Amino acid sequence: MVLSSYVSLSFLRRDDPLITITPAANRLLPTHRQDRLWLDRPRHVRLLPPAPSLPQPSQLTSIPRPSAFISLATLIIPILVLKQRIVPATARSLIDYTAFHDPPYLLFVLAVTLGFIGLYTIIFYLSYYGAQKQITDYSLSFYLVPILNAASVFGRTVPNAISDRTGTLNIIGPGALACAVLVFCMLAVSSVGGIVTVAVLFGFASGVFIALPPVCFAVLTKDKSKIGTRIGMGFGAIAFSVLLGGPGTGGILGSNANDPNWTGTWIWGGVMLVAAAVLLGVLRMQQAGWKLMVKI
Repeated sequence: MVLSSYVSLSFLRRDDPLITITPAANRLLPTHRQDRLWLDRPRHVRLLPPAPSLPQPSQLTSIPRPSAFISLATLIIPILVLKQRIVPATARSLIDYTAFHDPPYLLFVLAVTLGFIGLYTIIFYLSYYGAQKQITDYSLSFYLVPILNAASVFGRTVPNAISDRTGTLNIIGPGALACAVLVFCMLAVSSVGGIVTVAVLFGFASGVFIALPPVCFAVLTKDKSKIGTRIGMGFGAIAFSVLLGGPGTGGILGSNANDPNWTGTWIWGGVMLVAAAVLLGVLRMQQAGWKLMVKI
């Protein structure tokens, strides 16, 4: 995502949210072999443990290996063949130290980091919740994440197109708030229809939060020669949210398979997304004031 966004921004001349529609959505469209693998990742995991039971702890070690191989096989070719379009006169620094004195940039990184904690909380545990609560059968539980991913293709494209007219900061904040509401809705989900509905709606809302950060980084970077560095620094920090939102949330969920702490899990994810929405709102007001009809 970081690589494709940077390539898009470097090949086109304007900071246009529409630029990132293709890299943001092409992982989900079933038109390439790699894209089908992305949607089918939960399916290959489903084939590893013997159905119809949930994976046993001793079997979980075999799950990351095929996922890692898929990533290696689908990324090694672009890594080998991609070349830099424009070679700068001087080598770009790995770290832009001026970013640490840029409050809007730092505020945005913090907001997205908190938001991704909540985002990965539901992505990691949606399937397990359906199976453990016996809301869905073993087969359907593993298709909840592909359903979520498929729905997010519209969230990565439609709001991107709208933000071209309204401004990215006017869209990403409400997107984070919508994700927060849907995570809190998991507290009341008790039927197949409910959990599938949340998966579809959250997929759409999360698409907003996933697709727009690279564009926001470009908007917040005054010196456009540092866009690549700032995107890399930002996502380097945001990467830690995957640990806090996935494995980290497991500490809240607990180790009691018969009575996991689902209430605490969904509250944790929802609160993180609410905090992200609040910080993004503060950033938007900082950039444009209290005027509503402003593109920012």
